[in-house]
Amino acid sequence: MSPLADLERLLGEQAHLYEQLLAALQHERALLAQASPEALNEQTRHKATLLARLQQADQARDGAAAQAAVELGVDIRGVTLSSLAQAVGEPLAEDLRTLQAQLTALIGQVAEANRANEALLAHSLQSVRDALAFFYAVANPQATYQPGPMPAAQPTGRLVSGTL
Repeated sequence: MSPLADLERLLGEQAHLYEQLLAALQHERALLAQASPEALNEQTRHKATLLARLQQADQARDGAAAQAAVELGVDIRGVTLSSLAQAVGEPLAEDLRTLQAQLTALIGQVAEANRANEALLAHSLQSVRDALAFFYAVANPQATYQPGPMPAAQPTGRLVSGTL
């Protein structure tokens, strides 16, 4: 398989992994709303597996892009999908641009879903903290009266008239 065909295959696989990650984040959001710790833990393990696979796919893609760059005479240090697309003819150039756009869109969607889940978690955590503070205040009320004699009141009329 040529380096360009290998790169195209790897980009497709990477797009598929990002689609799976996006679905996992959407499912995680539903689990957060249901407050299901066991299912949430399982979903977290699934996400970790997907992230590890994405990291492997990134490394494989980098290698394939470097090989394609060498084959096309593109500077390997700054190789991008855009630079590779410029160096190849059509229809492969269009395929690379389409995959680049697809990956860019998916990465943006994954980032947004992750931010939404983070905000939901932060709000949930704050709600739990507020509830705990309320229950602590109810269980440990501040004493209205102290045991023993009542302290003598200080005259406060001086505020109105300095002659008291």
